[in-house]
Amino acid sequence: MSPRVSEGFEVIAHPSLRVCRSNHSGKDKRFGQSIKHLALRSLSKAPPKPPDKWTGLTTFGVMKKIMKTIIPSIGIAVVSGGFAPHPKPVSFRVMTYNVENLFDCYDDIGKDDSEFLPEGKLRWTQSRYNRKLKQVASVIKAVGGPDWPALVALVEVENDTVMNNLLSRTPLGKQSYRYVMTNSPDKRGIDVALLYRPELFSLDHKEEYRVHFRGERNRRTRNILHAQGRLAGGDTLDVFVCHFPSRRGGVRQSDAYRHDAATLLRTKCNEILSRRHNPFILIMGDLNSNPDESPLIETLRAGTVLPEAGKAGAGELYNLSGCPLSQIPPGTTLYKGKWEQLDHIIVSGNFLKPDSRVSYRTGSAKNVVLPYLVHSAPYNVARIAPNRTYQGMHYKGGYSDHLPVAAEFTIEP
Repeated sequence: MSPRVSEGFEVIAHPSLRVCRSNHSGKDKRFGQSIKHLALRSLSKAPPKPPDKWTGLTTFGVMKKIMKTIIPSIGIAVVSGGFAPHPKPVSFRVMTYNVENLFDCYDDIGKDDSEFLPEGKLRWTQSRYNRKLKQVASVIKAVGGPDWPALVALVEVENDTVMNNLLSRTPLGKQSYRYVMTNSPDKRGIDVALLYRPELFSLDHKEEYRVHFRGERNRRTRNILHAQGRLAGGDTLDVFVCHFPSRRGGVRQSDAYRHDAATLLRTKCNEILSRRHNPFILIMGDLNSNPDESPLIETLRAGTVLPEAGKAGAGELYNLSGCPLSQIPPGTTLYKGKWEQLDHIIVSGNFLKPDSRVSYRTGSAKNVVLPYLVHSAPYNVARIAPNRTYQGMHYKGGYSDHLPVAAEFTIEP
């Protein structure tokens, strides 16, 4: 890599020495002093030869002879050790993706997964399962662009078998991905997982938190995953992956369950804020709430409007998915002809401060709409719909009933 040198200096490579030569005439005393110093060293190390060898030499001749000795060793040349290569900022992308029931083909004892068996109602065969694995991997690759995403939150994955198959049977395995996931008491057996690239996120600690519902001790849902690690620059990042209780039975009727999940998540964020100054907190997943609904606005307190430059509160949460709703489609999933923004990327205010070492790339958060993730649907405002795996009991062979959400960040050296 070519060294970075301050303006006004010319870099000349030479293997034996490193120096900086000024392009500003008369301004670089150091270069002249270095030459003088080397000349004196040369004279001290090389005593004058017998007088007959020096007879008739003028002062200019003496200096010329000295310079002939010095110049080859200097090589006129070089890069000063004070001008080391300047590290470049590191860009990384994160995404969250509800993959719509990524089950394997085997009975998971104690879980209600009978529909997703070869002999089950949905006829979930090995070939359909393998197809689904490849589809998920292809979406992750497409979202990453030239580079694969650093962090991938996956929602609705069954177990470790599924995650290991995802890494061993698809190109994901060649990208050094590792994963952590929950082991939830959800009756259907679905969980959340986090794929991460260890060269960009070094995992230090993993926990999962069980959601308890007020007045319903026996009710079960997905655990909240908490992965703490260090980014490439050494900063600590706390990642939460969530799948809040569904809207089944009606939004209002089920709202209290999402409030309970949001209360637990906010409590864990507050604990981090009390322990560390200006922490980096990243929340991803399917929260089964729109950005302006009360579980996210009132309980989690995730703002939907990004603050002006320099005014972000380090202890505040900001919903990046609350901003791109003007895009088409205006959501990540379609229900009864209406788009809903149920999948989110939420960050702590430290990502939005102008002097932060890790920052959100403004405007990069988006719902990912790839041609094969949607199909024509004239009955809604966007005139498209997610390309689902199943429509009711009918196998469609599509990717998912949700679209991914992605965002980009920068780590300053």
